[in-house]
Amino acid sequence: MTRVLTHGMRRGVLEIKQFLRSRESVVFTLAFPILMVSIFSLIYPGTMTGGIQYGQYIV
Repeated sequence: MTRVLTHGMRRGVLEIKQFLRSRESVVFTLAFPILMVSIFSLIYPGTMTGGIQYGQYIV
């Protein structure tokens, strides 16, 4: 069982390193959700039922 966990951890570290090497992937992964929340907050500027703003509802 420990060999499986060790292999899984090594593979996870390898995947994270490969992901972080691609600057475009990191920027897209972080910027896309922020961009989408901003766009929808601009499209629906009012409050929803219960007095909650749309941006707060999504987050």
